[in-house]
Amino acid sequence: MTNFRKPPNPIEYGIFNIKIDYPEYTVVTPQTGLEYGVRSLSVSEVNRIKSSITTPSSAVKLMNEAIWSAIVRKPSIVKNFDDFMRLTTDKDREALLYGIYLETFGSEKDFTLTCRNCGAERLSKIILDNCFSINAYPGSESMKNQYKVAKSIEKDTLDPTMEEEIRKESLKKLRENLIKQNLPSNVTVDDSINELIPESTDIPSDDNMMGGEPIEPVRIKPKDESEETESDEVTEFIKNSIISSETKVSLPVSKFVAVVFQPTLKDEDELLNKLPFGQKKQLDLLTETVILKRFELTNQNSELIKITSRMDIYEQYQNLPYRDKNIIIDAYRDNYGQYSISLSTTWLCTNCGFDNTMSLDLVTQFFRMVATS
Repeated sequence: MTNFRKPPNPIEYGIFNIKIDYPEYTVVTPQTGLEYGVRSLSVSEVNRIKSSITTPSSAVKLMNEAIWSAIVRKPSIVKNFDDFMRLTTDKDREALLYGIYLETFGSEKDFTLTCRNCGAERLSKIILDNCFSINAYPGSESMKNQYKVAKSIEKDTLDPTMEEEIRKESLKKLRENLIKQNLPSNVTVDDSINELIPESTDIPSDDNMMGGEPIEPVRIKPKDESEETESDEVTEFIKNSIISSETKVSLPVSKFVAVVFQPTLKDEDELLNKLPFGQKKQLDLLTETVILKRFELTNQNSELIKITSRMDIYEQYQNLPYRDKNIIIDAYRDNYGQYSISLSTTWLCTNCGFDNTMSLDLVTQFFRMVATS
């Protein structure tokens, strides 16, 4: 009679090879319109965050790495962590954090609420799902595609904002095609700066095209085959997304022109590297300027000066009249910052009857919420 030995159970030897299928939460980023699938953090990942004693700068890095490790499904354009950093804005990060937090800890959370009128405190259970709202950037490719589909199904669907975004997209493509058709073979289009093309470059224009709006020229530069460039897909995405948008703001007191834009996580990381061991107060002052692409001013000789160095921008920002600072903040909010998720709820103080609003900033409170969960 043959004796068959039972194969050893790996668990009896302390060897575990058990795959856990984590639930997945789908996140569409509000500014770039990219779709991700994120999972719950594991026990070890949560403990790592709780036990981390870090500088404010490294805390941001830890948060970005935690998000990246929790992504289980990403858009095809995002090949690696560097792509993720370059194609994700700080407002997109908030949406990803929300999905990860919900999968990890659930929607219910106890908060200590303080009345803004009388100072009375109360402990209340908040349902985060009921607090959530999103305002997506209408210029993202996914939003335009979604609108086109909805419009094809319901013919009376008409959104003036989306119609304007689609019109601008069509105008831009027409302009680029006309330019490229008439460029010599040794030059290429550079949309990073909107400057006049030399008069010797013959490019047709028609003021009657696209509702009477003239075709806006762009700067051209010689091709350099030795230059290291991003993939065509990434370059095209950035060029047509909120990431490449700029807004010029005239500052009435200083007479500067501030160029405001939507920073990415890469922009934030490069800024934080300027002061890696800075304290929170120092970093808060520095990161206020991350929304500034450059300052422009005209000197006494009528020469245009552009201030682009991060630390120079910071120095000039500190010297601005306070009224100018408020104009910069308002311009960023109106053009970029409003496109994000929001977590807010109202509650009535039983002590004085005052209507309060609680708004939750996931980025600034992420570590605190993890630590108290």
